[in-house]
Amino acid sequence: MEKSLNLSQNSQRTVFATKITLQNLINDLQALFKEYYVGQFTKDGQSLKLSFYNGQNFKLQIEELN
Repeated sequence: MEKSLNLSQNSQRTVFATKITLQNLINDLQALFKEYYVGQFTKDGQSLKLSFYNGQNFKLQIEELN
């Protein structure tokens, strides 16, 4: 199901012109992981390290694709 945003043309231009920075994306993902999982989540440059209390570890590497 698609939801339609009722934005004026000016608002649409502003929304689409806004760029998400790599660090903002990592910060947002870190906050989401803290909400839904139990463990430690640390930023490491362009990646996010996930360390769960059961011993599992993951590293999410993030890069912007053009």
